[in-house]
Amino acid sequence: MAVARGKKEDCEVSEGRALLADPQVELVNALVTTDPLHNTQATVRVILEKGGDYLIGTKENTSQRLAGATQALKATPFLP
Repeated sequence: MAVARGKKEDCEVSEGRALLADPQVELVNALVTTDPLHNTQATVRVILEKGGDYLIGTKENTSQRLAGATQALKATPFLP
């Protein structure tokens, strides 16, 4: 856990990413879940580089990410 001070968009995302990147945090075989605020390439990159997997929400106001997720899940049982 880390204290985040400042505006939500300015500090929560960067503090969360810094916490994930901390050398003491092991992510190998871990599933990291976050809300859509953390749906950024930089955060996902940290998780993947440390051997983790992720489940991150997305919203309609992030249309490119939503379109990408929809396309990736088209041929799966996860979309009706």
